[in-house]
Amino acid sequence: MPVVADFPDVDQKDYQIIYPQYIDSNLTISEGRRMPKDKCVANPMSMELYQACMKLGLPVIFQPEKGYGRQSTARRGRIKVLVKQPRDKHYIKKSEFDIENRGLIVLGIANKTALMSKFAEIILALPARLKKAEEEAAPILTTGPKKDKKKKGKK
Repeated sequence: MPVVADFPDVDQKDYQIIYPQYIDSNLTISEGRRMPKDKCVANPMSMELYQACMKLGLPVIFQPEKGYGRQSTARRGRIKVLVKQPRDKHYIKKSEFDIENRGLIVLGIANKTALMSKFAEIILALPARLKKAEEEAAPILTTGPKKDKKKKGKK
């Protein structure tokens, strides 16, 4: 069941869908990555994307049961984020050239690419990620090199 944070009555067509695979540095572009590797995160989870949205104060719908089409057996989950203000229900388009200007909810995030870039920065700064990075960086103590034992017996 999806978790909705804020704007529950907004039409879901206004939301942007983001899968964790979009910002996964371990994937290739053909596997679903949409950002340059230097702006991506290794193995992001959908829950981390949700936490990044909450930190930015964005209206979000978390859908843990949804899977990414290119990797149906891989990590599951996605988020739907509202980047722009919802459309006015009473807006009447005057012509084909009439463009409704909707303000951004978070200033400085002009499009989906900028949003994913911001998510990568926030995910790297999450406490769970920092703790994991410290554990990986800590030197492993060993007692010395291991010697290979040769099997004795018939050749």
